[in-house]
Amino acid sequence: MNELTVRVPGKVMLSGEYAVLYGGSSALCPVSRYLELSEAPQNPTTSYPPTLEAALREEISIPAFKNIPIIDYKSLPPLQLNDDQFYHLSGNKIRQKLGIGSSAAQVVAGVVYRLKLSGIKTEEYATEIFTIASQIHQKLQTGIGSGADVAVCSFQQPILFEKQESGWNSNPLNLKWLKGKLNLVWTGSPANTRELVPIFTEWAQANNPNTKKQLSQLVQSSHLLADAFQAESLALLNETWRDFVAQMLLCSSEAGLPWRSEIHSELEEWAARHNCLAKPTGAGQGDMILILGDAPLEELDYLTISVV
Repeated sequence: MNELTVRVPGKVMLSGEYAVLYGGSSALCPVSRYLELSEAPQNPTTSYPPTLEAALREEISIPAFKNIPIIDYKSLPPLQLNDDQFYHLSGNKIRQKLGIGSSAAQVVAGVVYRLKLSGIKTEEYATEIFTIASQIHQKLQTGIGSGADVAVCSFQQPILFEKQESGWNSNPLNLKWLKGKLNLVWTGSPANTRELVPIFTEWAQANNPNTKKQLSQLVQSSHLLADAFQAESLALLNETWRDFVAQMLLCSSEAGLPWRSEIHSELEEWAARHNCLAKPTGAGQGDMILILGDAPLEELDYLTISVV
């Protein structure tokens, strides 16, 4: 077997948090922090993370590869996973996750590694990779999530994503017009998506006319914000950004979900003083906060990552 290394980027959800679970639009972008999966010099002393393990073991059976024998788990060489760039090492040497999609990147890396080892030119099969990886990820998450994180890790480019009754829809998104104006700041507090999403889901599924109205407004707001990214209008992006955040805060408050944390509020106030906007990303409560505008990031004592 030929040695190879697979690199998969992290991701950020720019917009559409929670709304994407109910037909809303989400804008996502890969970030320049990478997970690497490569052949190990010897058998690992610890087991693979569950998400990677599932990707390496799952049977791959889709029409595009029906005539290609896909390497199975028993035929794989020993592998090593380097995901250091998905974590922050605190002062007391404790690794804390940044919230840039480690589980999505792991499952994509596992699928891509097996396909490459089977002789497949994976750069030609991003849609198929997403199909396989999202099925594995959904199974592990017991149905929680939209698949958006797996999509952006699979396509490895900015995308607009929608979850639909018949499946999903993904289109490329140009963000070059925002170069230097979109940055992530780590809050220093990891969030737990698996705990937060069920809280929102319980509220959203309640048979309550007011809930349905608020959820509908959130979904519509997510579409408008996605349209603003496509329109390449900073004024429109500012307006729809504010509206989506307001709708998200209203819904999360009704759901009893702590989407905005104290550090989010502090960073939003700091951004406002510099004529910038800020919002939580993903499940909220911690992880990253997204800042839009020409912010003097050098003033902050936090880890920052450029999005574009």
